[in-house]
Amino acid sequence: MKHKTHFLYYLFRPMRWVIYALLFCNALTMAQEQTPPEEIIFGASWNREFRYNEAFYNIFRASGLNFLSQYADPNPVAKGLLDGLNFYAANSEHPYEWIQYYSTSYYSKWEAEEDQNHRYKAGVKHRERIEGEEFLGDLIGSQTTFSGRDCWSTLGLTSPRDSLIYGPHYFQEKVYKRWYLEQYNYDRYGLKYTPRFMMALGTLQSINPDDTICRLKVVSRYRWQVNGVHTGNDSDMVLKSIYLKASDFLPYGEFKEFYLIDTSDYYIYPPEFREATGDNKRDFTGNTGVLFFDRWGDQGIQFCVDWLGDNSKCNLYIDYVEVYDNDGGQDFAIDPGRVDSLVREYAQSFPQSEWPNLKYWNGPDEPSSLDNYTPIKTVAAILDTVGAPPLMNAVWADWTLKLNGEDFLQNGYVIGEPQKLMRYFYTNKLNIKKQFYFEYLMPYFSDAFLR
Repeated sequence: MKHKTHFLYYLFRPMRWVIYALLFCNALTMAQEQTPPEEIIFGASWNREFRYNEAFYNIFRASGLNFLSQYADPNPVAKGLLDGLNFYAANSEHPYEWIQYYSTSYYSKWEAEEDQNHRYKAGVKHRERIEGEEFLGDLIGSQTTFSGRDCWSTLGLTSPRDSLIYGPHYFQEKVYKRWYLEQYNYDRYGLKYTPRFMMALGTLQSINPDDTICRLKVVSRYRWQVNGVHTGNDSDMVLKSIYLKASDFLPYGEFKEFYLIDTSDYYIYPPEFREATGDNKRDFTGNTGVLFFDRWGDQGIQFCVDWLGDNSKCNLYIDYVEVYDNDGGQDFAIDPGRVDSLVREYAQSFPQSEWPNLKYWNGPDEPSSLDNYTPIKTVAAILDTVGAPPLMNAVWADWTLKLNGEDFLQNGYVIGEPQKLMRYFYTNKLNIKKQFYFEYLMPYFSDAFLR
């Protein structure tokens, strides 16, 4: 006769189940010792091919799990299988699923008058770099107000300077985290970023329209990683640049949007910047081949303005720099009303009166760039205004604790203000791939998780 605990063998066979079991037992103990302010979420997910498999839902109901990650499918059969089950809607199969589409877009806005004086932290910088020093030196240019806008300027300079502003130095995603159905043939690696600079030129005397005023640059700072080993010092790669003449600023004294247009207005990262694929993609020491690593402090993307003009004739004023991806992020910069209307309409097509068990909408998977958080915050705010379920995002609490020298999760929480985070290693959600997983897990589940 088998011992009653024989099923534990199956739990502990894969190493990750050890983590699940230990973390679960710890959570269970805590739940029994104190009454939580709200229900503890402990749930599961399964793949698309099992969405209509009634047996999975029946076993789930009997297991004691209380939350499901599943597609909110209006199909009556699929919707009926979800009856009585609290779930968060993982609707990410079609480009027109606007909550997922816009929350997985990339957008950031950087005010030029910001003054980050720490070399290894993200932010707009305009101070002298001192070799070997953690803090930056004297200011290059000065903060001022021009045409009613707070901005950074060339006031106080007597000669050209390289660079008037630079930074912020932060990691950008190199791939979209969207998993559409195969029928869409979506190119997740076709990620294009467009920067635009809001600037004005103030003239002090007559100026030649052909005079060169400045150079705009997009620069990535990185370190070579060869077969998992970091090699040499940081390197700079210019991904995009353009020179502007005085005539580009006409009429003088007015702020204009400037794009880095040559054959296109966007930049793309070379393939070497993409993370390795497979199970070891976050174990950087195990990656083979050549990769470009840009996750440490003082690394990552920079938006630079080099001053090349004559201060006796004119001054340059920079209000802000925006950057956005060209498949969703552009609407946050150019047409925010479109974001609002499409997200609003999509959310309202799932009224709570018909979907009372839909508790959250699924946001981006493991966001790891500062470009993620304005889209997350914006979409979450729209959902709140229409009384829709809030956004919940999965975060990887291990590899993004420090990103570009800062606590990424803390910064993301401040910027994105999420209501809920789902933390990987999935201490509150298991990916169920076989029915027998439920059977072996059932003895661990308790009414403590159903309060």
